[in-house]
Amino acid sequence: MVGAMLRCLLLLWLAEAEDQSDAALVVDTANGPVLGVWRDGASASWWGIPFAEPPLGKLRFREPQALSQTWTTPRPSKIPPECAQRGGSKGVKGQEDCLYLNVHAPAQTNASRPVLVWIYGGGFSMGSSYELGLYDGHHLSAKHEVVVVTLNYRLSALGFMALDALQGEQPAGSTGNHGVQDQQLALRWVRRNIAAFGGDATRVTVFGESAGAFSVMWHLVSPHSAGLFQSAIMESGTVETSLFFQPLEKAKAYYEELAERLHCPKLLGPLQLPCLRALPPELILAVEGGADGWRPMQRSTLWPVMPTGPAVDGTDHGLPDVPLKLVKQGRFNKVPLLLGANENGGSIFEMMLPEVLPGAKLPLKRNPESLSKALDFFFRENVSKVEQVYTQSEYLQDPDKMIRRIIRDLIFLCPARALASAWAQQGLPAYLYVFDFNYGLAKMIGLGDFHGAELPFVFRNWLEFIKPIDPLQSPWHMADIMSCKWASFATVRDPNGGDEASWPPGCQAVNRKFSDWPAFEAGQRFFYGLKSRPDVHAILKDNRYPDDLFPRDEKCDLWDQLGMYMPWVQGAQDVIVL
Repeated sequence: MVGAMLRCLLLLWLAEAEDQSDAALVVDTANGPVLGVWRDGASASWWGIPFAEPPLGKLRFREPQALSQTWTTPRPSKIPPECAQRGGSKGVKGQEDCLYLNVHAPAQTNASRPVLVWIYGGGFSMGSSYELGLYDGHHLSAKHEVVVVTLNYRLSALGFMALDALQGEQPAGSTGNHGVQDQQLALRWVRRNIAAFGGDATRVTVFGESAGAFSVMWHLVSPHSAGLFQSAIMESGTVETSLFFQPLEKAKAYYEELAERLHCPKLLGPLQLPCLRALPPELILAVEGGADGWRPMQRSTLWPVMPTGPAVDGTDHGLPDVPLKLVKQGRFNKVPLLLGANENGGSIFEMMLPEVLPGAKLPLKRNPESLSKALDFFFRENVSKVEQVYTQSEYLQDPDKMIRRIIRDLIFLCPARALASAWAQQGLPAYLYVFDFNYGLAKMIGLGDFHGAELPFVFRNWLEFIKPIDPLQSPWHMADIMSCKWASFATVRDPNGGDEASWPPGCQAVNRKFSDWPAFEAGQRFFYGLKSRPDVHAILKDNRYPDDLFPRDEKCDLWDQLGMYMPWVQGAQDVIVL
């Protein structure tokens, strides 16, 4: 019975597809024609378009190379494989040949629409351009008639390995940045090809979440990303922490130790890189994650969960310096910026504590010794400074709430304040937000508006699975607000939409009701509360938990001092909670 129904549905789908013009879905790119697939009567997707040479063999651990392959027969659409990463039933999933992108657009390609280029998160260690459909750009594209591009980039050691030998073989002396250089090459592909899909190469917005937002920060200060985009969105980004923008010598020490563990040590000289490039990718990733019992002597305190990131290699091809420092010096790509994070952006990271700190026990309220060890592990000689600002009495003697706020403020919201302030000082528009939607079950179990919780609303996917506590709070209404704000920003570089004639399709109702999002200014430090009825707030000098949608100045001033200098584990240190 079920099989017969499926066959009938398939026949109906084929009949509908035959009514559409297949020729309209064939688009010529610089390398050859690609064939799209109909998603509905007016929009289509082109999946799995290669934008670089496969990073295999001698191209492993190197800057991506522009695709040289050409073809004449239309290349069919296929959701691309995710890049090799830890995870899955065998401990590793994905593949090295993964540098593909996807284009979602209204199928009428003789237009000139705004373009949104998405970079996924995952701590530079996991993620993909599809992510089980979460990043399918179809609904966002169809609702607001924008072109959405999602791309893959290399992860973990395969994307960020930094070595003297690698630095020596690159003419520019860059190392440890090839994962973000993958993104840069994809942006060049967009500039060259997107007009054929109806996109406007002069109205490109690069946007990303978590490590994707960290990547946007990298592009904002990369000289070689200049001109590849005209506006940027950072969802839960960061601007200077050494855990993700890694000091070159620390990164090289970590990867040299990994190479030695893989029996490709520095003492092999010219044979070190051929040795590393001959290894199965799954072995490299498994060993990096400690599958064979390895615990590196030099490592980020986030190892093994999220141990990697771009290296500050001092080159224009890589990362010239710590991003926030470059912005303050005026050495960045000066474009309008939309940025922010989620009210409970630290909640899910507390659950990772036992992975990075062996023996730690949760909840911290029942295991106060774990809180003490965690503060010592992450802040070392600065623990007393942290405890003076973050007191357990403020959090009602609940250390779990306190540590979640510390993570949120340190990595996400206080860096957003610092970057918005630097943007305003340069006379550039920056629109700051906090995502504050009453999320339902997640709120009830303490996760709240957790890290990444805004993504279904931006992409208009998975909404049927969201059940808010308040039945009057519709996920579809929240999606209308967020997707309109993002599309409006991509269209006119202002989330309010500008003149009514400039509003994206599908945004009339939202922009009539909610067009009061002010740009951040030094004298009026406003941010937008993104919820069912958005509202405007000011950053305060002296607010307390739980009235801390945005942290008070005292907390952000602390992280302005300490955030860049997050310590690494060095030598034989390894904190074990007893």
